[in-house]
This record gives sequence, C-alpha cells and structure tokens, in this order.
Amino acid sequence: MEKWTYPKDYFGIDPQGYSILVAQNRDSNALTRSNFETISKKMKCINWDNDSMNSAPNVINIRQGHWACGWLELLLVKNNTKAYKKALEIEKQLDEYPVFDESHWSQLEWDEMADYWAGMDLQDRIDLCKEHEQSIFSARFDYIPDNCSLKDALRDC
Repeated sequence: MEKWTYPKDYFGIDPQGYSILVAQNRDSNALTRSNFETISKKMKCINWDNDSMNSAPNVINIRQGHWACGWLELLLVKNNTKAYKKALEIEKQLDEYPVFDESHWSQLEWDEMADYWAGMDLQDRIDLCKEHEQSIFSARFDYIPDNCSLKDALRDC
C-alpha cells in the first residue's frame, strides 16, 4: 500500500503514519467511484480504536483540490491498526479481481446510462438507435431499448 506523502503547498490535517487505500477524482470512471464508495462504507465501521475515542481515527477521508483533475479524494488508513490489516485484505482482493462490489458497480453503471438516455434529446436518441440498428421508435421511450451494442455505446458516454 502506498504511503501518504505531502503534496507541494499542502496545508491541512497531518496524515503522517497513514497509507492510501483507494482514491478517486472528478474524472474517475464508474468502477473507481463504486470501489471508493463501497470500500469507504466498509472501512467506516472500523474507524476508531475501541480503547479510546481520543486517539486519532484509523480511517481518514480527505479531499484536495487539484489543478489538473479538479479534486482528489483519498481514503487513508492508519498504519499498524486493525483497519490497516483489513485494508491489506481489501487491497489483495482488488489485486485478484478489481471490483469490490459487483452489484453496486452494475447499478451505478445502469443508473448513469439511464440518466444519460433520459437527458438526450429525441433526435440524438433516433440517431443512436439508427447507428445500432435499433428501431427508431424506441427513441420515444424513457427506458433504454434492449440492444447490447446500444447499451455499450451509452456506457462509453
């Protein structure tokens, strides 16, 4: 797991002794955002040591502005804690298969495709249906037509 280091011109909390578990930014794809959200929820359950609420949290979510990608959000885990051990397990799991929660990722992708379809004007829908050999009358409906290549095109939007 990568150790957190100070970016140039940084001011804020002092996360020395923490490692980065996951990160996302404004331009992250659905898989990265899904993993970030589901892992954050999982790690929230083990945020504090049981012995003292006055100690530093084991898991920190920080958000930084960034000139290139707008912002960067990091989930940091305190080294040598129960949370760190869990983070190492999660990291190993992601190395074996890059999806933390398949159903969450699938739902996120579907919702984004449906929102994109709903936001398209009728002519754009018609053009997309023609391009993917789907009946142009399908463009009238609020739901996405059942056509794999059309769904793949929407997923890439």
